[in-house]
Formats: sequence, C-alpha cells, structure tokens
Amino acid sequence: MFLQHTYRMNEFISLSIIGKDRPGILDSIVSGIERSGAQIVDVQQHVSYGILNLFFLLKGDEYKIRKELFIEGSDISFDIHRIEPIYSPSGKRFVLTAIGKSSPSLLRSISSTTGRLGINNLSINMLTRGELTALQFLMDFRECNEEEGRKELLRVISSQGVDAVIEPEESFRIGKKLIVFDMDSTLIDAETLDELAKITGMQDEVKRITEKAMRGEMDYTESLRLRVSMLKGLHVSVLERLRSSLELTAGAEELISTLRSMKYRIAVVSGGFTFFTDWIKEKLHLDYAFGNRLEIKDGYLTGRLEEPVIDAAGKQRIIEELILSEHITPEEVVVVGDGANDTVMVRNAGLGIAFRGKEILREVADGSISKTDLRALLFCLGN
Repeated sequence: MFLQHTYRMNEFISLSIIGKDRPGILDSIVSGIERSGAQIVDVQQHVSYGILNLFFLLKGDEYKIRKELFIEGSDISFDIHRIEPIYSPSGKRFVLTAIGKSSPSLLRSISSTTGRLGINNLSINMLTRGELTALQFLMDFRECNEEEGRKELLRVISSQGVDAVIEPEESFRIGKKLIVFDMDSTLIDAETLDELAKITGMQDEVKRITEKAMRGEMDYTESLRLRVSMLKGLHVSVLERLRSSLELTAGAEELISTLRSMKYRIAVVSGGFTFFTDWIKEKLHLDYAFGNRLEIKDGYLTGRLEEPVIDAAGKQRIIEELILSEHITPEEVVVVGDGANDTVMVRNAGLGIAFRGKEILREVADGSISKTDLRALLFCLGN
C-alpha cells in the first residue's frame, strides 16, 4: 500500500530500475509513467552483461507514479525517491577519455585525484575497439578550478602510462565534421625534410634546426627556409625514392578508413611539401591536402620555397577557408598535430589533439595521444 504525499514544484522524482533485460520492459515502464501524467526530464539506459540499468528523472505526483508503474517479473526491482537536483553551471561539465590498459590502479588514481580536487564523477563507461580500451568519465568541475583540474588529471593519468583527453561536455556533444591532420610524425612516421637532409649529408644540422623549431625555440618560417636551402641541388628523383619508402603511422590507415565511413571530411595541412602531401591524399583518399611547394628548375631543387609559405598562421587560415567552404563552425573541427607550428590550429579547434606532441603543443591541446596509436582518436569523438 502506497501513501500519498504532497508534491512540491521544486522537487523531482528519481526512478531507478535494475534487473535482467528483456524486450518489452521499457514500453511497460514508459506506459506507466505516461498514465501517471508525469513529465520526463531525463532518461538514461545501460545494459551490461544482460543486466538492465534504467534511470528516469521525472516531474509529477509520486503517488500516481507508484500507482501506475507496473513491472512484470520478480527479477526486476525499482526505487523511487524525491530529490532536488543541483545542476552544474554552464561550462563546468567535462568529458575525460582515458585511453589505454584499464586497471584498478588507473581507476583509483583518477578517483583519488577527483576527490582531492572536488570534482564529482557523474558517469563512467568502458569503451572497447579491438584491443584498445578506454574509460570515459562525465565530470562536474563546479567545485574545482577548470584549468588546474584539467592539468592535474592529465598529469596523473599520464603517469599511469595512459593517454587522456579532456573537453567540455558541450563540445563533446557537438558532432564533428572536419578532421585536419599534420603530416610529418602524425600521418607518416617520419620527418620528410630530415630524411632528405640525410641524403645531402646535412642531417645533423637540419635535425638540430627542426627540433628547435618544433619546440618553439626558433621562428618556424625562418627555420624552414634555412633547412630547405640546404637541399639545393637535390634531384627530384631523390624525392621520389624517399616517397616510395615512407610508412604510415601505426593506426593511420584504419583510422582514416573508419572516419571516411562515418562521413567525415578529412584534410592534411602541413608545413611539409606538396610532393608528399599530394601522395598521402591519394593513398588515404583524403578530401584536401595542403603543403609548401619546393621550387624546382630543370629537375633540381633550387633551395627555395614558392610563396606563400605555410607556417602556423597559414595552417589556421587554411582551416578557416575550409570551414567556410564546408559550411561548418570551428566547434565542428578536430585537429591533430605534433609540433609548435600546430599550436594555433590545435588551440582554435573544437577538439585539439597532440599526437606524440612536443611540450609546447601539449600545453594548448585538449589532450595527448602518445602511448597508443592514432585509432585512439575514435574514442574522443562524441558522435
């Protein structure tokens, strides 16, 4: 026998159902809610190993809900409670995706960190894709400084040998439509300019300049012109031989194939050279490819670049042009890069990922993928 209670407008009714899953349960529950005249504010359902977990947040009369709710079968139970929900302020809910081997140690390190920082875990899901696994959390940062909380979580998770990405919930929920990749050390497992320098015998000097530029210790355009000047006199046949020997980064082919099946538009925007970006566009069936053009005369490199030179600002301008042509917003763009010349486009993207990135890029990215391969990106897409 149920007791009738006075319903107060600031109260909500939480309805939790658990039991063995089978067809028809949801219809039975929703029919009862409808008969009670209650309003459904929120609903969440999860089935794991044949066990149903179903939650409703309702506005209505508790007595009528109890009266009309009928669930057939002794293996289904439900609880009803009066609550006064507390909502997070706008911009205070984040999705954390921890990608790598899940373990009690990882979960404990995350839970202890969130407890220490005053972050509330609202939901946890385990995701799998082949041999890759991830834990995905919805977190309430209401009692925590956002920047400090994000940095500390990323630090703690990285110390566990696991990759992590954190982005605002509203950004995560916005379906992404365009994905932009850097090329060198991102889609291909090499720095093409460094490889060309090996052939000229200037590899040590060029590599030193490359590393300084990628760390942000040297102007990128200046460093690029200087390095290209060291290639003067190289025949284009050398570029052709190098191109035929290049290998894709682990996971790149499967990632791109999956993204194409999901109807994403895909671009490579590189400070590298069109000789290689055009090749990778064709090989992976990308929609767009942009790179710097080496000046060539009579089949030999002159040691100069054709204008305009694509630097960090140039990459961002290209993305802005793609946004206009694709009729999308910046929030619908994902950018993946590894070095200092990727910082502008990563910072301005809806989701910016540092893939095996330098420290200067990790500082502005939403997260880092370095311990797994490029397929891990799929865990971070909210659609």
